[in-house]
Amino acid sequence: MLTHGLRSVWSTPIFARDGGVLGTFCVYQRKPASPSPRQQELIAQVTHIASIAIERAQAEDAVKRSEAFLAEAQRLSRVGSFSWRLPTGEITWSEQLYCIFEFCVTLDLIRSRIHPDDVAFFNDVVQKTRGAGGDFEFEHRL
Repeated sequence: MLTHGLRSVWSTPIFARDGGVLGTFCVYQRKPASPSPRQQELIAQVTHIASIAIERAQAEDAVKRSEAFLAEAQRLSRVGSFSWRLPTGEITWSEQLYCIFEFCVTLDLIRSRIHPDDVAFFNDVVQKTRGAGGDFEFEHRL
């Protein structure tokens, strides 16, 4: 701290709802000091907001992992699922259910729909994308 001209630090843990520690919030100052009651109040508010943001991000990550595991399990077991929201009539299918009903989109299916003169270019784009990764744009005729 001293090499950066800092003379005091005050830190407080960022607590999860269950009491576990998610991280630490620190305040550094260039002069020796203690936080004022107003600063302590602001720090308490900041750490509370940070705890909400951290726990939300962790929950979103957990949902994504769970969805990925479910999708892989459905693919391996060759079962699908769907949800139906009665009030709106919205139906959502799992990727595997699309495949079960033969609506599965594969590179072979896409290739079979491409105009014959564009297939070689499509194959080249697929090969380059597999090697380099990332997003790509490709236009072709049907």
